[in-house]
Amino acid sequence: MSPIPLCLHHISRKIAFVEMFIAPADFEMEGRKVKKGTAIGTAKVFDDEVWALVRSGKVNGFSIGGRSKVIDLD
Repeated sequence: MSPIPLCLHHISRKIAFVEMFIAPADFEMEGRKVKKGTAIGTAKVFDDEVWALVRSGKVNGFSIGGRSKVIDLD
């Protein structure tokens, strides 16, 4: 079975984002290539069941279900 992302808005009390940033340039992190502009985040998992899924590799990411709107600042 392929790893799946969890929808964070369904389990929001079990996980919290600790930090978030946009990659300012292409770089490598933990042996993986990260492209400029990629959103990178660190999360704290409070729930033991969810953490077990992450540690086992069954879950490999979290979806925040976010949306954005582009506004021209010129």
